[in-house]
Amino acid sequence: MTKINLLLEWAIANDMVTGDIVLRQGMRHPIDAHKMAIRYQLAHQDGNGVDFGAIRALPGGMYNGWKYLPHAGATNDEIKEQAKQLYKDHGGQGAAAAAGFARGDTARRAPLDSSGRGPGVSQHCSGHAVDVFIPWRSDKDPNHTDEWAWEEIYHQFGLLRPLHKDLGFTGSKAEHWHVEETGKNIDGNLNESEDA
Repeated sequence: MTKINLLLEWAIANDMVTGDIVLRQGMRHPIDAHKMAIRYQLAHQDGNGVDFGAIRALPGGMYNGWKYLPHAGATNDEIKEQAKQLYKDHGGQGAAAAAGFARGDTARRAPLDSSGRGPGVSQHCSGHAVDVFIPWRSDKDPNHTDEWAWEEIYHQFGLLRPLHKDLGFTGSKAEHWHVEETGKNIDGNLNESEDA
């Protein structure tokens, strides 16, 4: 958050934004990440990486408060349709979602396949990612907003947007708001000269 705060302070101080910045989510509990990953894989990835037998074996068809099995004996297609309903019921917008538990962690990974298929673990679970909506001032027309602009500025603050459209991500897999750390250290004293 230190890096994010420094980026946002710089953007505001330098008149680089056209409106309010919205911080959505930072650290995410693994169970919450996992619920979103299951929903995404079922609704938007045709169930890829999901063990449908494990969905059917969930007590009451529920995984930590979300009902994935619409009724006993539901078909795979009915389970996928139920996941689409979960988007309506729980405010999801269809963005890609990574898992809360690692491949190979069979007990906690279910009902996602633990053999290597399906999503990896969300950087939100470790606190290395945050969702922040920044209405960047367009470099082509300063009177307009370009949420994808100024990627090089993120790098100056030790951050990146790994799901950027310029990296080939499209549709629900492209996220201008998802920001992760690069590992670059910054001291946080951006207003002090190095001679001081």
